[in-house]
Amino acid sequence: STGKESAFKQISSHELVSISKRIFEFEKISSDSLLTYSEYVKYSDLYAALGENGSAFQLLKTAQLMKPEETSLTNKMLRIAAASSDSTFFIEQVLNLIGKRSLIGFEDCIDFAFKELNNRDDSTHIQLLINKTENHLESLSQIVRFWHVLNDYSAGRYELSCDNLEALIISGSNDLDNEKRGIAIQLLPDLLFLKSDYQSAGIYYEILNEKPQKIDQSLEL
Repeated sequence: STGKESAFKQISSHELVSISKRIFEFEKISSDSLLTYSEYVKYSDLYAALGENGSAFQLLKTAQLMKPEETSLTNKMLRIAAASSDSTFFIEQVLNLIGKRSLIGFEDCIDFAFKELNNRDDSTHIQLLINKTENHLESLSQIVRFWHVLNDYSAGRYELSCDNLEALIISGSNDLDNEKRGIAIQLLPDLLFLKSDYQSAGIYYEILNEKPQKIDQSLEL
């Protein structure tokens, strides 16, 4: 990461010229004008598209003073911090997320934080996020339970991982995207085997080898 990495989608040269022009116009007026919430967010997105993460983040902080419970801002701030070259900056935002009284409505932020921390092999902060969410899995999106399944599996807590995976299946949730659904499907027979439920594991291994789409349908994930 260079510190100029965009937190959002890649932009074309034509878009770059347009965005730069709008930023120039904004900087001429912003010091003398009070902006609306939507304007702060809009110009933050423009700075983020240019990789100007510090400026983008400061505008979001101002917007957050206007709407402190707006979950989309927390998501944007996490992504901007992750795109910066300062790892401490990102961890501060993760800790701010963990420090919230309730995480209901912040599941996209939790999902992104888990994924980014996993990419960074940051077991310390993964565990803090696990601790924060473990007693609230029934009230949060099943995306959060999915990360508990993976964390317990990687830590060798196979019974707990299998229990959470079974709870995820029983919930009938459609919160998981195709990638997460595929991972869950692949893990199920392995976890059943490790839990010594060899008969069930064998059935799912057979289905998985012959017709993987059938296991997806039977699990209703």
